[in-house]
Amino acid sequence: MKRNICGGLGVRALLAAVAFFGASAAQAEVEGSGAYFGLSAGQTMLPDYCESASGLVVATCEDKDTGYKIFGGYKFHTNFAVEGAYVNFGTFPATGTFLGTPFSVESELTGFTAQAVGMVPLADRFTLMGRAGAIFWNSDSSAQVFGLTGSDSESGADLALGIGGQFNFTRNFGLRADVDLYPKLGNDDTGEEDVTMVSVGLVFSF
Repeated sequence: MKRNICGGLGVRALLAAVAFFGASAAQAEVEGSGAYFGLSAGQTMLPDYCESASGLVVATCEDKDTGYKIFGGYKFHTNFAVEGAYVNFGTFPATGTFLGTPFSVESELTGFTAQAVGMVPLADRFTLMGRAGAIFWNSDSSAQVFGLTGSDSESGADLALGIGGQFNFTRNFGLRADVDLYPKLGNDDTGEEDVTMVSVGLVFSF
């Protein structure tokens, strides 16, 4: 008798779960689940980029630049999506002296991201978002010191986090603001930087 009661409860729980997820899927379809893409631009900040080190004295340095990202993703549910992006953080020049000899250096930082996106709708047209995943970055640098010119390229993978909000003017068009965080981006050769990018852009949904 107890086995029948437990079985009955299990069947009811299974049916309830199927009904819940079926209703959620139907709701997501009504609210426009599907693909989206967009373009954002803003400012990149590398707060530790201009610090002097042993034998290195920085005279002029830019630790901020205009950056942009081209992104696209797929919204599976009202509260979940996956997203990828190409990010160009900008170019960061610096001059100074190395062991008493003048130098100049310029670094360009780019990357591709892959992230899971959690979304919380707060109203009919406004949604808060949180993102977590990875960035596969590339740093291209050129330098001149001791009268010699050289270049170097480094790459790697690090953590990519983000928060943001989106306001939808229509079902297929919206405005998005993001704060992207890349803690300890870099390696032993490039040095590690806590990179932040603040951007605003447009989103187009299908």
